[in-house]
Amino acid sequence: MSNKGVVVDLKIDQISERNPFCEGCIYGKQHRLSFPKSAARRTSIADNLMKFYAEVEADGHKIKRLRSDGGLEFCNESVRRFLLNKGIKHEVSTSRAPEQNGFIERQNRTIIESAKAMLHERQLPLHCGQKQRTQQCI
Repeated sequence: MSNKGVVVDLKIDQISERNPFCEGCIYGKQHRLSFPKSAARRTSIADNLMKFYAEVEADGHKIKRLRSDGGLEFCNESVRRFLLNKGIKHEVSTSRAPEQNGFIERQNRTIIESAKAMLHERQLPLHCGQKQRTQQCI
């Protein structure tokens, strides 16, 4: 229409292509994290579980059960002993059966993506995301 003169004073080169997605949404869905080595991950899982339990207890809540997929990071002696001492029931789904924990995997991914998008929108560093994800879960 601009080339044929149908629309007056319309210059196509002045119109920029707009992105229909906000920058925070795009940033929140990026997935370029490598998985840590399995041995290091197992020890950090036990430590993180103990820290998470302390935070939940400090907020006045109680963990009744832990559901895991039967991975070695949750099925080891230190985690088993910790759960037994705290009275937490450990429920294990069948190994190599992602359909048994597909719902929670999608829920976790949604929480992480929305937290990353909100942090990016507010221009906060990623290390602030732990508190953001905890607030979304509660």
